[in-house]
Amino acid sequence: DSPQYGSYMHQESRDSVFAERHFPDDPGGNIYAGITGNHSATLAYLGTNPTSYMNAGYLKQSNTSENDWSDLINLTYVLNNTPDYNYSAAVQQVADVNEWMLYFAVFTMTCSMETSLGTGFGDDYAMYRGLQDTRFRMLGHDWDTILNEGDTAGNPNADLFRATAVASINRFLKWPDFVLLSYGHLRRLDDATCAPEQLNPLLDKTLGGWVPQYVIDNMKTSAATRSAYVLSQIPLNL
Repeated sequence: DSPQYGSYMHQESRDSVFAERHFPDDPGGNIYAGITGNHSATLAYLGTNPTSYMNAGYLKQSNTSENDWSDLINLTYVLNNTPDYNYSAAVQQVADVNEWMLYFAVFTMTCSMETSLGTGFGDDYAMYRGLQDTRFRMLGHDWDTILNEGDTAGNPNADLFRATAVASINRFLKWPDFVLLSYGHLRRLDDATCAPEQLNPLLDKTLGGWVPQYVIDNMKTSAATRSAYVLSQIPLNL
Protein backbone atom coordinates (compact mmCIF):
# COMPACT_ATOMS: atom_id res chain seq x y z
CA ASP A 1 0.00 0.00 0.00
CA SER A 2 1.10 3.58 -0.63
CA PRO A 3 -1.02 5.93 1.48
CA GLN A 4 1.50 8.73 1.04
CA TYR A 5 0.49 8.81 -2.63
CA GLY A 6 -3.22 8.41 -1.97
CA SER A 7 -3.34 4.93 -3.52
CA TYR A 8 -3.64 1.36 -2.28
CA MET A 9 -2.84 -2.01 -3.82
CA HIS A 10 -4.45 -5.17 -2.48
CA GLN A 11 -2.61 -8.46 -2.55
CA GLU A 12 -4.24 -11.43 -4.24
CA SER A 13 -5.46 -14.04 -1.76
CA ARG A 14 -3.72 -17.40 -1.81
CA ASP A 15 -6.29 -20.20 -1.86
CA SER A 16 -7.69 -22.83 -4.21
CA VAL A 17 -8.82 -20.09 -6.62
CA PHE A 18 -5.25 -18.76 -6.68
CA ALA A 19 -4.00 -22.25 -7.54
CA GLU A 20 -6.52 -22.57 -10.38
CA ARG A 21 -5.51 -19.19 -11.77
CA HIS A 22 -1.74 -19.58 -11.58
CA PHE A 23 -1.37 -23.34 -12.01
CA PRO A 24 -4.24 -24.21 -14.37
CA ASP A 25 -2.60 -27.44 -15.53
CA ASP A 26 -2.07 -28.68 -11.99
CA PRO A 27 -4.49 -26.79 -9.72
CA GLY A 28 -5.26 -29.30 -7.00
CA GLY A 29 -2.09 -28.96 -4.97
CA ASN A 30 -1.19 -27.45 -1.62
CA ILE A 31 -0.32 -23.84 -0.91
CA TYR A 32 1.70 -23.11 2.20
CA ALA A 33 2.80 -19.76 3.57
CA GLY A 34 5.41 -18.90 6.16
CA ILE A 35 4.13 -15.74 7.86
CA THR A 36 5.26 -15.00 11.38
CA GLY A 37 6.52 -11.98 13.23
CA ASN A 38 9.04 -14.28 14.92
CA HIS A 39 10.64 -15.18 11.56
CA SER A 40 10.46 -18.82 12.63
CA ALA A 41 9.25 -20.47 9.39
CA THR A 42 12.82 -21.33 8.39
CA LEU A 43 12.14 -24.65 6.64
CA ALA A 44 13.85 -26.38 9.56
CA TYR A 45 12.76 -29.95 10.21
CA LEU A 46 10.44 -29.94 13.24
CA GLY A 47 9.41 -33.58 13.34
CA THR A 48 6.30 -35.28 12.01
CA ASN A 49 3.59 -33.45 13.96
CA PRO A 50 1.84 -30.78 11.83
CA THR A 51 1.14 -28.75 14.96
CA SER A 52 4.85 -28.03 15.29
CA TYR A 53 4.80 -26.34 11.89
CA MET A 54 1.61 -24.43 12.64
CA ASN A 55 3.19 -23.13 15.85
CA ALA A 56 6.26 -22.06 13.87
CA GLY A 57 4.17 -19.77 11.68
CA TYR A 58 3.27 -21.93 8.69
CA LEU A 59 -0.20 -21.69 7.18
CA LYS A 60 -1.86 -24.17 4.86
CA GLN A 61 -3.96 -22.14 2.43
CA SER A 62 -5.54 -24.75 0.17
CA ASN A 63 -6.94 -28.23 0.83
CA THR A 64 -7.18 -27.17 4.44
CA SER A 65 -9.90 -29.67 5.35
CA GLU A 66 -7.49 -32.56 4.76
CA ASN A 67 -4.98 -31.23 7.33
CA ASP A 68 -2.30 -33.28 5.56
CA TRP A 69 1.10 -31.60 5.98
CA SER A 70 3.22 -34.58 5.00
CA ASP A 71 4.60 -32.94 1.85
CA LEU A 72 5.87 -29.88 3.72
CA ILE A 73 7.29 -32.08 6.47
CA ASN A 74 9.11 -34.20 3.88
CA LEU A 75 10.51 -31.07 2.21
CA THR A 76 12.01 -29.85 5.46
CA TYR A 77 13.40 -33.31 6.23
CA VAL A 78 15.12 -33.53 2.85
CA LEU A 79 16.58 -30.03 3.06
CA ASN A 80 18.04 -30.58 6.50
CA ASN A 81 18.73 -34.29 7.00
CA THR A 82 19.80 -35.66 3.62
CA PRO A 83 23.46 -36.73 3.59
CA ASP A 84 25.78 -34.97 1.18
CA TYR A 85 26.19 -37.93 -1.16
CA ASN A 86 22.47 -37.91 -2.00
CA TYR A 87 21.61 -34.24 -1.45
CA SER A 88 21.41 -33.10 -5.09
CA ALA A 89 19.13 -35.91 -6.23
CA ALA A 90 16.92 -35.80 -3.15
CA VAL A 91 16.38 -32.03 -3.26
CA GLN A 92 15.56 -32.09 -6.95
CA GLN A 93 12.80 -34.58 -6.16
CA VAL A 94 11.05 -32.23 -3.72
CA ALA A 95 11.93 -28.74 -5.04
CA ASP A 96 11.95 -27.07 -8.44
CA VAL A 97 15.56 -26.03 -7.93
CA ASN A 98 15.78 -23.76 -10.96
CA GLU A 99 12.59 -21.91 -9.98
CA TRP A 100 13.83 -21.52 -6.38
CA MET A 101 17.05 -19.97 -7.66
CA LEU A 102 15.04 -17.51 -9.74
CA TYR A 103 12.99 -16.59 -6.66
CA PHE A 104 16.13 -15.77 -4.67
CA ALA A 105 17.70 -13.95 -7.63
CA VAL A 106 14.70 -11.62 -7.98
CA PHE A 107 14.91 -10.67 -4.30
CA THR A 108 18.62 -10.07 -4.76
CA MET A 109 18.33 -7.95 -7.91
CA THR A 110 15.51 -5.76 -6.58
CA CYS A 111 17.41 -5.28 -3.32
CA SER A 112 14.29 -6.18 -1.37
CA MET A 113 14.38 -5.16 2.29
CA GLU A 114 11.43 -7.34 3.26
CA THR A 115 11.99 -9.76 6.13
CA SER A 116 11.44 -12.68 3.81
CA LEU A 117 12.97 -16.05 3.09
CA GLY A 118 14.45 -14.33 0.05
CA THR A 119 16.48 -12.03 2.30
CA GLY A 120 17.40 -14.37 5.13
CA PHE A 121 14.34 -14.55 7.40
CA GLY A 122 11.83 -17.33 7.96
CA ASP A 123 8.91 -15.09 7.10
CA ASP A 124 6.74 -13.65 4.32
CA TYR A 125 6.90 -16.29 1.61
CA ALA A 126 4.68 -18.98 0.16
CA MET A 127 5.10 -22.25 -1.73
CA TYR A 128 3.02 -24.38 -4.06
CA ARG A 129 3.22 -28.15 -4.41
CA GLY A 130 1.15 -29.63 -7.20
CA LEU A 131 -0.27 -33.11 -7.64
CA GLN A 132 1.24 -33.76 -11.06
CA ASP A 133 4.50 -31.89 -10.56
CA THR A 134 5.11 -32.61 -6.89
CA ARG A 135 8.16 -30.36 -6.56
CA PHE A 136 7.64 -27.31 -4.36
CA ARG A 137 7.75 -23.93 -6.09
CA MET A 138 8.43 -20.63 -4.34
CA LEU A 139 5.91 -17.79 -4.46
CA GLY A 140 6.98 -14.20 -3.84
CA HIS A 141 5.29 -12.14 -1.15
CA ASP A 142 5.42 -8.45 -0.15
CA TRP A 143 7.09 -6.19 -2.71
CA ASP A 144 6.70 -2.91 -0.85
CA THR A 145 10.40 -2.39 -0.09
CA ILE A 146 12.20 -2.84 -3.39
CA LEU A 147 14.34 -0.55 -5.54
CA ASN A 148 15.04 1.67 -2.52
CA GLU A 149 11.37 2.47 -1.90
CA GLY A 150 9.09 1.69 1.03
CA ASP A 151 9.69 2.12 4.72
CA THR A 152 13.24 0.70 4.71
CA ALA A 153 15.99 2.09 2.50
CA GLY A 154 17.82 -0.44 0.37
CA ASN A 155 21.53 -1.09 0.28
CA PRO A 156 22.81 -1.33 -3.31
CA ASN A 157 25.85 -3.22 -2.02
CA ALA A 158 23.84 -5.80 -0.09
CA ASP A 159 25.36 -9.26 -0.20
CA LEU A 160 24.14 -11.51 -3.01
CA PHE A 161 23.60 -14.34 -0.56
CA ARG A 162 21.69 -12.65 2.25
CA ALA A 163 19.22 -15.52 2.20
CA THR A 164 21.90 -17.87 3.53
CA ALA A 165 21.25 -16.48 7.02
CA VAL A 166 18.63 -19.27 7.11
CA ALA A 167 20.50 -22.53 7.70
CA SER A 168 18.51 -24.72 5.32
CA ILE A 169 18.83 -22.11 2.56
CA ASN A 170 22.54 -21.65 3.23
CA ARG A 171 23.12 -25.27 2.31
CA PHE A 172 20.77 -25.07 -0.67
CA LEU A 173 22.07 -21.85 -2.25
CA LYS A 174 25.75 -22.71 -1.82
CA TRP A 175 25.47 -26.35 -2.85
CA PRO A 176 28.04 -26.91 -5.66
CA ASP A 177 25.52 -28.50 -8.03
CA PHE A 178 23.08 -25.60 -7.62
CA VAL A 179 25.05 -22.39 -7.10
CA LEU A 180 25.77 -21.88 -10.81
CA LEU A 181 22.01 -21.68 -11.40
CA SER A 182 21.91 -18.76 -8.97
CA TYR A 183 24.67 -16.90 -10.78
CA GLY A 184 23.04 -17.69 -14.11
CA HIS A 185 19.72 -16.15 -13.08
CA LEU A 186 21.44 -13.07 -11.66
CA ARG A 187 23.36 -12.58 -14.90
CA ARG A 188 20.25 -13.04 -17.03
CA LEU A 189 18.23 -10.59 -14.92
CA ASP A 190 21.10 -8.12 -15.04
CA ASP A 191 21.36 -8.38 -18.83
CA ALA A 192 17.62 -8.41 -19.59
CA THR A 193 14.75 -7.84 -17.19
CA CYS A 194 16.61 -5.39 -14.94
CA ALA A 195 18.53 -3.69 -17.74
CA PRO A 196 17.55 0.00 -18.13
CA GLU A 197 16.15 -0.49 -21.64
CA GLN A 198 13.63 -2.99 -20.27
CA LEU A 199 13.06 -1.93 -16.67
CA ASN A 200 12.76 1.82 -17.13
CA PRO A 201 9.88 1.73 -19.64
CA LEU A 202 8.12 -0.79 -17.40
CA LEU A 203 8.38 1.53 -14.39
CA ASP A 204 7.13 4.46 -16.45
CA LYS A 205 4.18 2.49 -17.83
CA THR A 206 3.22 0.90 -14.52
CA LEU A 207 3.74 3.81 -12.13
CA GLY A 208 3.46 6.88 -14.36
CA GLY A 209 0.66 9.17 -13.19
CA TRP A 210 0.31 7.15 -10.00
CA VAL A 211 3.37 8.23 -8.06
CA PRO A 212 5.58 11.34 -8.46
CA GLN A 213 8.09 11.18 -11.28
CA TYR A 214 11.02 11.71 -8.92
CA VAL A 215 10.10 8.45 -7.18
CA ILE A 216 10.18 6.59 -10.49
CA ASP A 217 13.49 8.21 -11.38
CA ASN A 218 14.96 7.22 -8.01
CA MET A 219 13.85 3.64 -8.60
CA LYS A 220 15.56 3.63 -11.99
CA THR A 221 18.78 4.92 -10.45
CA SER A 222 18.62 2.41 -7.62
CA ALA A 223 18.05 -0.45 -10.04
CA ALA A 224 21.04 0.57 -12.17
CA THR A 225 23.29 0.91 -9.13
CA ARG A 226 22.22 -2.45 -7.78
CA SER A 227 22.68 -4.15 -11.15
CA ALA A 228 26.20 -2.81 -11.46
CA TYR A 229 27.12 -4.13 -8.03
CA VAL A 230 25.59 -7.56 -8.65
CA LEU A 231 27.45 -7.87 -11.93
CA SER A 232 30.71 -6.97 -10.18
CA GLN A 233 30.18 -9.88 -7.76
CA ILE A 234 29.41 -12.60 -10.31
CA PRO A 235 32.49 -14.75 -11.11
CA LEU A 236 32.18 -14.39 -14.87
CA ASN A 237 34.96 -16.92 -15.49
CA LEU A 238 32.44 -19.58 -14.53
